[in-house]
Amino acid sequence: MPAIRRLFIDGERWRERFIVLVTYMGSVNPERVPLRGVEFRYLVKLAMARICTRGGWISMWELDDGPNQHRYIYLLRKALPVKIETRYGTGRYRLRLPARHIGFNDTTLREFEDHRVQEMFV
Repeated sequence: MPAIRRLFIDGERWRERFIVLVTYMGSVNPERVPLRGVEFRYLVKLAMARICTRGGWISMWELDDGPNQHRYIYLLRKALPVKIETRYGTGRYRLRLPARHIGFNDTTLREFEDHRVQEMFV
């Protein structure tokens, strides 16, 4: 898997999924990666934690209240070619990508249909 140069979280709806743009090293054109709603929400939270918190770690309980965080992280890892680090024993995750390589489409995400994503951009 080639290294990622930029991750742009767009949020544009495509069928029943939401678009993330991934640009690889040595490439100019981004690749469109469609994610399911829960995967997309997890990615937004991981990206915000990477940008806004010291160290970029987020607790699995901050990702979601339910018991399926590990399952959704697994699905996100399969769908998106970005590494997600895990601190075993603490239930914490972070994107293994520098904060300066992450971007957001603020306009789309402010009007996003999931209020949990919307609230992060108001």
